[in-house]
Amino acid sequence: MHIVTLDWPSQKSSMNSREHWSKKAASQKAQKHAAAMLCRHLPKCEHKDDIAVTVMFLPPDKRRRDADNLLSSIKLSLDAIAAQIGVDDSRFWPVKLDKEHGAATARVEVFLDY
Repeated sequence: MHIVTLDWPSQKSSMNSREHWSKKAASQKAQKHAAAMLCRHLPKCEHKDDIAVTVMFLPPDKRRRDADNLLSSIKLSLDAIAAQIGVDDSRFWPVKLDKEHGAATARVEVFLDY
């Protein structure tokens, strides 16, 4: 089991963001770069099977968030992780989403089972 701890995604990089496309693109590029730097320690995946992924969201507050927006907010981070371990992100299956309130620091933890 490998763990990657990501920063909480910026609202600017959300699929629902109303930012100008250039600001949104810059935010998304920064998010992907940050995720790539945080997962440099991961070894390459040597097998051809699917990779079980669990994503734990630890939000900064108790506002309600729906699962599809949470997952889309980290899509670029998952792409960066897949690139780092040398696989296509279509192999991330099954993907389990979970969330927990009360964490001291808002973050997203990605657990990869390969």
